[in-house]
Amino acid sequence: MKSSADIVLLDKGISVIKDAILEARKIFARLYSYSIYRISESFRIILTIVLLVLFYKEYPLSPIHLILLAFLNDIPIISLAFNRVKLARQPAKINVKKRFILSSYLGLVGVINSILFFVIVKNILNLPYDVISTLFFLKLTVSGHLLLYVAHTESLWFRFLPSKEVIWATFSTQILATLLALFGIFIAKAPWEMVLFVWIWAMFWMQVSEIVKHIVIKNKK
Repeated sequence: MKSSADIVLLDKGISVIKDAILEARKIFARLYSYSIYRISESFRIILTIVLLVLFYKEYPLSPIHLILLAFLNDIPIISLAFNRVKLARQPAKINVKKRFILSSYLGLVGVINSILFFVIVKNILNLPYDVISTLFFLKLTVSGHLLLYVAHTESLWFRFLPSKEVIWATFSTQILATLLALFGIFIAKAPWEMVLFVWIWAMFWMQVSEIVKHIVIKNKK
């Protein structure tokens, strides 16, 4: 009975079974890359908050920054449902240890670059606190979305780019965050030189994350 079946094959022939298997492997690969990204991002944000509160007794994001950050992060995450992935030739296995180790190292890179960034803009450049908050918000948005390019593949990120949906989602949200910072919409206005510095900083640490990814993957094979 169709009403009691878990799966109903609507097309004739066995090709539909092959298509279902391939689609399942795509879903598995997307979930795997998403979990790498999500765990590393959570690790970065939580540990950064803890360290800044312990050593500086403050965290440079206001409620409006957090709301904007959550909104801008949701759009690329939704686009991951259409992400481009490499199909495994064999049924994939869930390697929890490998996933956790890779995510932790990527998250640690994020913590290091976030703390260093805060120290530079606060203690070396001595910028106003409201400008620091804007720059920190922009850095989290830009670098967080760049991490998607690193986490979604075990290859070099520029050799296997995400789908056009993910690229457009990340690019549009990064540009929107940049415009908010440049023109001071909802948040304090930041100098264009510092906005450019944030982009250069994020791109540099993206390559560091890429190097760390390959070291971890190579040592776990």
